[in-house]
Amino acid sequence: MVRKVGDVVHIGKNSFTVEDSSTSASGKDEIASSVNELQIGTSTSHNTTVLGTLSVQTPTNDNHTTTKAYVDTTTSTNSTNITTNTNGISTNNTSIISNSSAISSNSANITSNSDSVGTNSTNISANSGEISTIKSKNTSQDASISSNAGTISSNTSSIASNTSSISSNSANITNNINSISSIQTNNLAQDSSISSNANSIIITNTSVSSNASNISSNNVGITSNTNSINSNLVNISTNSSDIGTIKSVNTAQDSSISNNESSIATNTNSISTNNTEISNIKSKNTNQDNSIAANTTSISANTNSIGNINTMIRQDDNTIHIGQNSVVFEDNGTQDTMYSSSNQLNIGKIGHNTKVIGTLSISDPTEATHATSRRYVDAGLAQAFAAASLPQATNGQSNFSIAIGQHNDESAVAWGLSHHDNENKIIYRLIGSNSNNSSSSATSVGWSF
Repeated sequence: MVRKVGDVVHIGKNSFTVEDSSTSASGKDEIASSVNELQIGTSTSHNTTVLGTLSVQTPTNDNHTTTKAYVDTTTSTNSTNITTNTNGISTNNTSIISNSSAISSNSANITSNSDSVGTNSTNISANSGEISTIKSKNTSQDASISSNAGTISSNTSSIASNTSSISSNSANITNNINSISSIQTNNLAQDSSISSNANSIIITNTSVSSNASNISSNNVGITSNTNSINSNLVNISTNSSDIGTIKSVNTAQDSSISNNESSIATNTNSISTNNTEISNIKSKNTNQDNSIAANTTSISANTNSIGNINTMIRQDDNTIHIGQNSVVFEDNGTQDTMYSSSNQLNIGKIGHNTKVIGTLSISDPTEATHATSRRYVDAGLAQAFAAASLPQATNGQSNFSIAIGQHNDESAVAWGLSHHDNENKIIYRLIGSNSNNSSSSATSVGWSF
């Protein structure tokens, strides 16, 4: 489960990798995954705390940890948009007054249009009467057209029925002609068969007379053969007795030969079995010799690997050190701790995905690349809300205002100074806000027209 490849310690089959700052390309202690997927924690109830700062990449997905620079840029943009929107509201107030005058003018035009609509309604009513008369005439014409269409459809159907009947009769006539021709052909064939049967009867009578003569001659031959068979029976009986004696002698000899063949076969099988067992024993001895040699080599290699791992991994009280300058894993009984003895620890590499299951507690960011806490983001939003609520000078006056913003558990104070140049229709504005030891400011100039 633990092996050393070059200067990197691998833990696990797909390997959680640990590299010391003395050999890593970044010059920092590095913890990464060989499959580019590293998870910290296994349950949402787990709490992972980062002491010191946590630097992360600029987020590209919604669930990525964000950086201080990303939050500051977004908050600054929102503050600018709030100022722009405030100036726009002032401009819209002027436009509303102008629009009210236009609405009054449109009301007069609507009254005039209503009179025209009344005149058009009268004309539409007259046209509707004429359209009704035309529709009545069209309905009568549609009925005549429908009646003619029905008659045409009936005639078409009758013509199709007659055509089908004519075609059926023609087919039946053709079938009758073919049947008559077939019957005439069969009659001619039957006449020929009757003539042939008469000739066959004459030939059969001649054969019967010849067979009677042959039967008489065969009776004489059968008598002669019977006498010869009786003589052969006597000779066969004598030979059978001699054959029985010879068979008895041969049976005894066959038994001896069979016993010898069985013994020879048994001995041959035993010799073959012994040769096979001797060969197997030799083969096993060769394999065992090879295995012993391989095991000896492996034991030597493992001994060297164990020596390397013991050099790279060592235990000190409740801590395990990996590497020369050491990535440290500590178990103090209440909290598991992982840190770098050189105060520089990389988790993951470029292109890796690192996931935290449970909560991740971090310090407030001080650099642009530092990961941000919820407290830092909430403070920025509280500043934005406070700045958004600052009133603005109008009607040629100047205005200084203070506002308080709140988001979740964080609050912020904002102040603003603005002046409205009524003659030139220009608004000048300067605002600032502060919360949780962070501050923001903005200035703007707006022209009304």
